[in-house]
Amino acid sequence: RNMAEIGEIFGLTASEACLKIVEAEGNDAMEVNFGMCEEDIERIMQKDYVMIGSDGWAYNLDYPGVPHPRSFGAFPRVLNHFCRERKLFSPETAVRKMTGLSADRIGLKERGYIRKGCFADLVLLSLKDIKDDPDYASPVKPCSGIKAVWVNGTLAAEDGKTTGERAGKVLKFRQD
Repeated sequence: RNMAEIGEIFGLTASEACLKIVEAEGNDAMEVNFGMCEEDIERIMQKDYVMIGSDGWAYNLDYPGVPHPRSFGAFPRVLNHFCRERKLFSPETAVRKMTGLSADRIGLKERGYIRKGCFADLVLLSLKDIKDDPDYASPVKPCSGIKAVWVNGTLAAEDGKTTGERAGKVLKFRQD
């Protein structure tokens, strides 16, 4: 529900309802915002220098909350919606924007590429089946078309189920 609807339920304005929720959650409330129109997103994403990332959180599939669906489907959405449906750029360009271009920009020399000396962070997917299945009603679910995920060379997920392996690590910025 949006804040106006929540406020109406409790006989409050949208602003009052928002403050009540934040207070009730001990200043730890989460929200979903809609700040850009589709036309702007498409125009910006087509620029060669624009990287694709997500401000979603890294939740497990057993997360009990209701996060933004992009926490689970940001990158499949790019491949499904912007590549396959809207044809804004090729899948190869999308993968470059999500991996090597981003790694280069923030100085992660051993990430973002499949080559000797790089960490094996890999996703095996089917381009014809990839789909961002999470939505606002049911945001915590795996996406169609992702066959397997490896983190640092360790199988982390297969056929929509996590393996329990936790090979990820915190990446710290270092200036060379």
